[in-house]
Amino acid sequence: MTSKSDLAAAAEHISQKSGYVNLVIANSGIQGPTLGGLSQDASLIEFRDYLQSWDVEEYNRTYAVNTTAVFSTLVAFLELLDKGNKAGNVEQQSQFIGIASAGAFNRVPMAGFAYAGSKAAVVHTMKQFATKLVPYGIRCNTIAPGRKSHRQIPCVKYTLAIFYLLTSLKSIPAT
Repeated sequence: MTSKSDLAAAAEHISQKSGYVNLVIANSGIQGPTLGGLSQDASLIEFRDYLQSWDVEEYNRTYAVNTTAVFSTLVAFLELLDKGNKAGNVEQQSQFIGIASAGAFNRVPMAGFAYAGSKAAVVHTMKQFATKLVPYGIRCNTIAPGRKSHRQIPCVKYTLAIFYLLTSLKSIPAT
């Protein structure tokens, strides 16, 4: 998911098979370094030392998988999304959806700073693409599931809810 050449190969394969796409959903995520080992009553120095002990490569990899991979997927499939609009096989305009997380909106880092920050970056990047892709007729949105939505609702119902949302509405407002 982080390899541009793999994404290009996937887009080429789909191009050869169908020639276009109407919808691309990019869902990738890793947790990255967490606050799990930090005592709730840690001093400021202990807090700082704990954060400094994090592996910078692991922190950056969280952004590579959670944010850059979504961006790269969108870029790889832009032409196929445009061809989907031109095919006219569905009422809706072609759409790209980046999966973020409710963690993107939390002030308290539930998983860790890298995870929440990388998912917030997905939200903002999709907002910018939602505006930038208007002239091309390609919609761009974000779904940000949270703990309750995917743990309390059985997977099948959750999947059907998203499917219904994507297939029954003529438009989904940009986030």
